[in-house]
Amino acid sequence: MLKSFKIILFTFSIACFLFITSSPVLSADFYDAEIIIFSQLKKQADDENLHWLNPHYIDFQLQLNDLINKKRVIELEPATDSKLSEVAKILRDSDNYEILFHGQWSQTSVKRTKAPYVLIDLPRMNQPSMLNGVILLFATDLLYLDLLLRYQPKYDNDVNPAILKPYYFINQRRRIKFKEVHFIDHPKFGAIVTVSPVTLDD
Repeated sequence: MLKSFKIILFTFSIACFLFITSSPVLSADFYDAEIIIFSQLKKQADDENLHWLNPHYIDFQLQLNDLINKKRVIELEPATDSKLSEVAKILRDSDNYEILFHGQWSQTSVKRTKAPYVLIDLPRMNQPSMLNGVILLFATDLLYLDLLLRYQPKYDNDVNPAILKPYYFINQRRRIKFKEVHFIDHPKFGAIVTVSPVTLDD
């Protein structure tokens, strides 16, 4: 099912380019960005060799803790003017996926050392966060997105609360091209990102 979703997503991306002309990567003063984060509900991922107690996860968690405390912060907003509405509909209509968050933000074009940190923190009712992380969108000669996410899937109420629940990370850097749909995959959850240029008038 994941492969078929990728095919649908690729087809959607091609369809978008039939109507939208791609923009040069560095010809913008301002960006509008949108992200969908979703979980994969299908049980096949449970059978895969997912070592959630990976030693790298300790490094990821320390890195995430440091980034969350940064002062240059942008708050994500609900995606009211969505460019990924068709992708969101595909996810909502599927029994294999659940949208965890669909949001957007705007920012100026800046280098990595001055780029704002976009925070994600989605709590469960009376429980610790099920999804938290940091997004960093920045420009060099090219445009890049750093994504560090920590996700703990939901569990049934009959699961022993004393048992340590698994959690998973996505830690990726992705080169971003304007108006393309970028798919960041993991067996347990994933993210879909698109960035559009906004040229500010003098």
